[in-house]
Amino acid sequence: GLKLLEKNIVEFSRESTRVSHVAKEYLALNHADRAQTMILAGTNRERELLTDAIRQGLTAEGVIGGGTVLKTLAAKDLTREELAAARLVPGDIVVFHKSYARQGIKVGEQLEVTQVDHGQRLVTARRGSGEEISIMTEKMPGFKAYAVKDREFAVGDLVRWTQNDKTLGLRNGQELKVEKISDGSIALVTKAG
Repeated sequence: GLKLLEKNIVEFSRESTRVSHVAKEYLALNHADRAQTMILAGTNRERELLTDAIRQGLTAEGVIGGGTVLKTLAAKDLTREELAAARLVPGDIVVFHKSYARQGIKVGEQLEVTQVDHGQRLVTARRGSGEEISIMTEKMPGFKAYAVKDREFAVGDLVRWTQNDKTLGLRNGQELKVEKISDGSIALVTKAG
């Protein structure tokens, strides 16, 4: 299989040249070929640059509309040891996948980190109501950590869901399309509609 690919491999040492070339090649494809194309990037930074370059081209073509910036959660992918060591920063979001009755924490609850004491392995986090609670990260490992990122979305954008969500009926890796944007929220539709 690699022998077949060799004649199509092009290398660029400069990131900006590589990103520009990949975006240009993708945008030159017809709609059907675009739907069958997967672009792989070596780093998250390069993935974000590629996404921005392609979105600019799609906007210029009228495939997607003008964008709206919304806050999203980007998984920090910390190991259990890193979570226990409180490798969080103020502004991070923690989402619990385990309940802690003593603290009144329920599965799915999201809290914003306000303070971190690395020495004590203690995180202070704020609920949506404004109440602050303490989280002993070594003794309460049942959460995932996320960084808040601003992301632009436009009607027509394709979005890949990155976590199973039984309540929404969505699977990790599922592709959705932005159907509508209003009042700081977006409506997504699956391929099935």
